Amino acid sequence: DRQVMEGTTDVQLQTLISYVPRLIIKRFFADLRKNGKNETPLMMDVFPASILFVDISGFTSLNEQFAKLGPKGIEKVVQHVNAYFGQLVQMITDHGGDVLKFAGDALIVAFGEPGSTETPEIITLRAVQCGLDIQKSLSSYQATQNLTLTLHLAIATGQLSTLHLGGIDDHFEFFPAGSIFDQIGTPLQLSKMGEVMLSPEAHACIAHRCASSQLDSVHHVTSVTDPIEKKHFPEIDLSAPGLAAHLKKYIDPAILLRLEAGQGLWLGEIRRISVMFLGMKIESQGAVDYGRSNQILQSLQKVVLRYDGFLRQFLMDEKGCTLIAVFGAPSAHEDDSIRSVAAALTCKQTLKYMELESFIGITRGLAFCGSTGSPSRQEYTVAGDIVNLSARLMNAASDGNRILCGTDTAKYAESRFEFCRFPSLRVKGKSELVEVYEPSVLGSSRGKMVTSPRTRHLGNSTHVLITVQQRMETKSKEIYGRDSEKGIVFEQVMGIKHDDPGVATIIQGPAGIGKSRMVDEVIRMTGERFKGRVYLGDTNPMDDTPLLAWQHIFQQLLHLSFNSQDENSVKIQEMFDQVGPENSEEFQKWKHLLNDVLFVNFPETEKSRPMTRSISFANRCSLAVNDEFKLVLQRLLIQIVTIMAQKSPRVFIIEDAQWLDKDSWDLALQVSEINGILLVLALRETKNLPSQYNSFVKSSSSCIINLRPLSDQDVIKLLKQEWGVSIIPRETSNKVISKCGGNPLFAKEIARVLQLEGVIQVENGKIVENSTISQVQISSSLDGLLTSHMDKLKPLQIMLLKLGSILGKLIDPQAIKHMYRQVDKTPIDVQVELESLKTSGFFISVEKEGHVTYQFSNLLMKEVVYSRILRSQQKVLHLAAAAYYERHHRDELYKFYVEIARHYELAGDRSKANQYKKKKEVRKFWKELGNKIRKQIKDKKTSEASST
Repeated sequence: DRQVMEGTTDVQLQTLISYVPRLIIKRFFADLRKNGKNETPLMMDVFPASILFVDISGFTSLNEQFAKLGPKGIEKVVQHVNAYFGQLVQMITDHGGDVLKFAGDALIVAFGEPGSTETPEIITLRAVQCGLDIQKSLSSYQATQNLTLTLHLAIATGQLSTLHLGGIDDHFEFFPAGSIFDQIGTPLQLSKMGEVMLSPEAHACIAHRCASSQLDSVHHVTSVTDPIEKKHFPEIDLSAPGLAAHLKKYIDPAILLRLEAGQGLWLGEIRRISVMFLGMKIESQGAVDYGRSNQILQSLQKVVLRYDGFLRQFLMDEKGCTLIAVFGAPSAHEDDSIRSVAAALTCKQTLKYMELESFIGITRGLAFCGSTGSPSRQEYTVAGDIVNLSARLMNAASDGNRILCGTDTAKYAESRFEFCRFPSLRVKGKSELVEVYEPSVLGSSRGKMVTSPRTRHLGNSTHVLITVQQRMETKSKEIYGRDSEKGIVFEQVMGIKHDDPGVATIIQGPAGIGKSRMVDEVIRMTGERFKGRVYLGDTNPMDDTPLLAWQHIFQQLLHLSFNSQDENSVKIQEMFDQVGPENSEEFQKWKHLLNDVLFVNFPETEKSRPMTRSISFANRCSLAVNDEFKLVLQRLLIQIVTIMAQKSPRVFIIEDAQWLDKDSWDLALQVSEINGILLVLALRETKNLPSQYNSFVKSSSSCIINLRPLSDQDVIKLLKQEWGVSIIPRETSNKVISKCGGNPLFAKEIARVLQLEGVIQVENGKIVENSTISQVQISSSLDGLLTSHMDKLKPLQIMLLKLGSILGKLIDPQAIKHMYRQVDKTPIDVQVELESLKTSGFFISVEKEGHVTYQFSNLLMKEVVYSRILRSQQKVLHLAAAAYYERHHRDELYKFYVEIARHYELAGDRSKANQYKKKKEVRKFWKELGNKIRKQIKDKKTSEASST
């Protein structure tokens, strides 16, 4: 009953339990008995234990063999590993073992627990008996006809430290550590198929109760001469108060959403991700230092969270400490490659401050993302060839403590970072040399944020800003399909005067729709009229510095230099001196609040010092800490803008305004009300825009420009511009138009891919098509952008998108409702959710035979959504779709023969598919025969009438 009150059912609770080691649950109940509650998991236990390390050999070869099959191959590898892991987990559980970590192709298993009365001898015997049973029953697994997976087992006994680390955003990491892991390396290295190897410490505990032989310093145990009974886990009290809340602290929030929505069985997906393996050499000197360990993990946790990554694992094994972070799963961003490199550089710098050397490998590509293990014990993991390669690059990077990246990572992050070509490497699991690149801190000369020669440190990142003059000097191509929008902007620009009320213009639309191109138009128009009085502010979703965009604007507005704080101070002091003492009293008292925003160094006054001592800039700017400081700072900044606008009108432009912090939104709202100001905000439509945005929308002085998809004709004009041709073959234009959904970025990206893949060639101003144009796959180059939009939806809506991609072109709400029951029996209002997806831009509605059906707004989205679904899941859902048509349209089944045949074909049931194909052919034959007979009768009647 208590768990129900917490909103968690027994079924959901059992699922949560399967995602954590038993030691976490035991610690919870121990605290509950001792204190009556469990307030924080931060702690460390040290106790006698045996570690059973189970390593699967052949996993690398399996990955390489199936990598050639693409997504299908990745899924096959996971199916084999899960089949093997499932049997292993069951046998380990039967012996009372606790799976602490799924470490790639290995399991780290513990025997023993805090407060146990069992001796090291008994604990070691349990581990050995488990190991021997595993080798007897599961020593090999036939994965393919020519590849067998085998097991290597090693056992160590000693003091195990289990640390509960982190706590950032109330998320914790369970970290087993201690000198016991130093024992694992040698026995694991010497173990062969079918063998169980013991460290000297483990063997000493049970030497008199087992048969073994010595190999170097380790022991090969063959049997237990005096066995003990198996130990089973006791039943867990699901009604314990706080249990669900405690377990959730160890599971990523994005994964929790899916689990709580009852989609645990549908968690697996094929995604394009970036994987970062970070290694550290931490010397273990006796007891584990909890404070030091927590400091390290918290520091890295903050970095990963800052770049919105997923901290997959922090573990210790025989090789040292490793952190695995994933960018792109369970939540994606369009710039995950950039985020992974930025996180790597930040982690390395963070650890350097802590006097720790690190080495990092980063790769990008397709991978399985989902649960691995069994229903009783599982973890959310990532698997695939790129994951293995990332680990190999990390190992290679240890020579010199470098950051090494794969080709795809360098390619997709080169807009923000420079990369040096590193000598190609030969790594395990790859028959050919691997191209490797090493990133540097500064950005390259490409990309919108990295073309100015002036580099400044703003907030938490290094930005290189583009000036208005540079944007004006950049030759822009003609912009199509935006004549009315350009007219609106022109009226706004021409109407602004220094004594007129301020005006705000919001340019909004989905990613890729052309907001930056419209901003270029604004800059061109305003630059011609207000020379030198147009200012650009930039945002950065990976930088949480307050007022970041306004820092950029004030730097340009006041001609401030980052490295000349004294000169900046004099300049601003003179400005306020000119307005007179009656208008500068507040400035004189609080001017030091401007220090971090305007790069000045005003000293604190006697009046303000008691209130601002020991308060950081971020806190001074935060309403949550001190409302007064925030309001004073805002008033000072507003006064500066007002002084400047009294001289002549000013234009402020902020791109990607959806990333503005709350204080920046507050300031924007006030700036827009100042006489002589034109404020232009370009932003992406999201559900999380603050209340200040709504204030702009409701204001009579605001102008909202919603950018809509281009027409087919405008897309064709855009393609002609991109390729420099006057005529485009119909098949090529249809290919692009059908997939881009009127999105200019998508259209240009598709055009680029078609040319890069050699599908089309431009020769002498003409397009030459390749015969493979109908087969080319385009979605992979845009899936990061599209997937990031999809991941912002509710789990239910994501599932409906997947079901829609299964159905194909037309999405029948009734079919969706029927298929959803295969996923979850919970009743849902399908129509409401489909309309919500339509509002979000994923679907469009279509009227067909008096019924409302839906379509994807562009085919690229459909392809990306479908590609995320595992093949095994696709089969289930295609069968469900076929069953829907057979059950609900039995009276007019002939209309759906083609669709039913397609679903059975994709479900792998060729027999059924052929049946419906034959029915279609038979119906077609009789229909044609009927038409022929009717024509003959008609012709005969016509002939007889003519004769008469």
